[in-house]
Amino acid sequence: MEYAAVLAKHHDAALYAGHVHIPTPPIYLEGAALVKYLDQAGEEKREQLTKLVEPFHVGESNVLVGEGIIEYAIQRWTVEHGIDLIVIGTHGWRGLQRMLLGSTAELILRGGDLPCAHGRTARVHGQAAARLY
Repeated sequence: MEYAAVLAKHHDAALYAGHVHIPTPPIYLEGAALVKYLDQAGEEKREQLTKLVEPFHVGESNVLVGEGIIEYAIQRWTVEHGIDLIVIGTHGWRGLQRMLLGSTAELILRGGDLPCAHGRTARVHGQAAARLY
């Protein structure tokens, strides 16, 4: 997020923060109770993300939360908000770990029509250190 904030400030651009989740409601919920559960789950994610990006001065209207498949949500957001660069974080997994868990960042990097920058956060001496690729 730090690199995205620096890029946005340097280019006098709007900064959006997005998160896509897949809610897993209890199987016994249906109807209005299910809708309420999904609404609450989305609102909790929005509050968490808003708090997380607060130091980067992301306006509340620029906090995007969606449900479902991340690639589709990002494509929709780019059109709806006129986003022209995607900056995405990655775990930096390699080998078997990547084969088993996949790479959402790679799907976004390969599947989109927009320029993308991706960074990996690593631990260095107990501190988070981000690298941009």
